[in-house]
Amino acid sequence: MGSTLSPVPDATPAPASPTPLAAALDAVGDRWTLLLVEALLDGPRRFGDLQEALGGIAPNVLTQRLRRLEGESLVLAQPYSERPQRYVYEL
Repeated sequence: MGSTLSPVPDATPAPASPTPLAAALDAVGDRWTLLLVEALLDGPRRFGDLQEALGGIAPNVLTQRLRRLEGESLVLAQPYSERPQRYVYEL
């Protein structure tokens, strides 16, 4: 009764280089980021306008998503006030 099981080869293919669609989904794939991009499709918006358009988003989450999109060069943040620092965001 000592039968040995042979290992099953892994059927997962080797990861290929990411396609442009995969890269886009990585950049904007979560719920809030997609809704943020949608809100910016109409043109430039200020933080408060985006927060209102995305009812329910916490300010820290909105800030996080905007910074990430800006870091990936998908969103441009243009200052419109120096004191306090305020920005208008656009795609």
